[in-house]
Amino acid sequence: MILRRARLASVIAAVSLAAAGILAAAGPAAARGTLTSDAGAGDSGAGDAAQPACHAQAAGGTSGSRPAAGGSGAPPAAVIRVDQVGYPLTASKVAEIMTRSHGPAPRWELISRGSCRVVARGVARTDLGPWSHRYPAVWAARFSRTRRPGTYRLALAAGQATVSPWFRIQPASRLYA
Repeated sequence: MILRRARLASVIAAVSLAAAGILAAAGPAAARGTLTSDAGAGDSGAGDAAQPACHAQAAGGTSGSRPAAGGSGAPPAAVIRVDQVGYPLTASKVAEIMTRSHGPAPRWELISRGSCRVVARGVARTDLGPWSHRYPAVWAARFSRTRRPGTYRLALAAGQATVSPWFRIQPASRLYA
């Protein structure tokens, strides 16, 4: 019963975030640092440093965020949406990567806040369809295998310097207390 309520709360939180249109993307200063990924989807990257993405500023919801390149206020090329309440340890974990083009499936990396290291990576192969005219491609990034409690963020691995806000993976009793 408790697990069912936690899952329902997770779904409600995700729907609320989608309805509110909360977007997150890195500012132009983060574009100077790049993330590299030589391994395939799903490989563990426990030894890989992710310093630029770890310290990048997520725009669109954090104080001090900046407009996209050139300060023109143009939308960024990609944004990552996560459940900002967090994800229960055993629940399905999905984030949305919204892009302005239908290019190749985006590669993502999951970064631990404590160590600034890549703890998981993959390729968002499922195109969920358009979000809007600005973001005609929305990709599902699934990281349900991650079950270690902690604070994380997602980052695009293609050097686009796009990061999500920090979010928690915790037992449901701690997330929804």
